[in-house]
Amino acid sequence: MTSIRQLPGEPIVIVTLTLPVHEYMEEIGNLNAQIAEIARHTPGCLYRISDASHLDDISFSDILLWLMIQLEKQAGSIIDPRIKPIAVGQGIMSEAAIRKVKERFGLEIPMFPTLDQAIQFARNEIALSEQPCVTD
Repeated sequence: MTSIRQLPGEPIVIVTLTLPVHEYMEEIGNLNAQIAEIARHTPGCLYRISDASHLDDISFSDILLWLMIQLEKQAGSIIDPRIKPIAVGQGIMSEAAIRKVKERFGLEIPMFPTLDQAIQFARNEIALSEQPCVTD
């Protein structure tokens, strides 16, 4: 099951991904709606950390299906202008997913090998941020 949790008092959500994507497509769409609602109540940017560090068997079809969902459900997705996406993962398929996001959406998504590193990156970005994200 894919899950989401917001860090208390911080504009950071952590999305824990589950495979195979085709079994959780509706759930991922609902998750994006939950993130959109959190973003609506968050001043400035909401940092969305997608944690795939526990996934050893990501397939290329999982990547393509996940990208399709991001296009269909823009609010709360990685292409929502209120969202700053960050990735956690390692390996060839995680790197391929980041490349596909850049090719498809023109987004540079920072990727870290651990969740702690990703959270620290988000906190540093928040501390340095002078300009708010676009809001609806």
